[in-house]
Amino acid sequence: MSNFYSFEPGSELPQLDIPDQCRNCPQIQILEEDRKLHTEMLAHMTSHSEELMDGMPEEARQNFMEANGDVLGAHNLDAGQIIAMIEASVLQNHGETLNELEEKIKAIGDQILLLTAGCNDGTLKMRAQKGSNIFTASVCASEIIPSECITSVKINRNSI
Repeated sequence: MSNFYSFEPGSELPQLDIPDQCRNCPQIQILEEDRKLHTEMLAHMTSHSEELMDGMPEEARQNFMEANGDVLGAHNLDAGQIIAMIEASVLQNHGETLNELEEKIKAIGDQILLLTAGCNDGTLKMRAQKGSNIFTASVCASEIIPSECITSVKINRNSI
């Protein structure tokens, strides 16, 4: 099994050890897409972390001063302190968002591993023919489907 929990943002999405019988499971495919999306968001936000650490760009500081200078001066507030408070708040929110994304990615991975651990026979497939159309439906057959999972069904339609 790959070491999912040592994933570093910016690297390629690690592969989970999904049994062959579960690879075409619609539930697993949806969770994998969700995990991929959250990982891409994490990588994007992490790539901008260094910029945030550098603080507010000079142009943004000037714009802030032009827009708020009179109000700050009227209340005897130090613009440098206000900018520092804004930067600290942005960094804190950014860090919290990164942590939330990491936790979500881990939770999705845990859910995938839980589903596959409870799957002995693989995806349940049903086939029916109506007229010249053949319908094949696939459903996750894991014995352990957490209540927060919405059971997904994948339907293929083929004409004869």
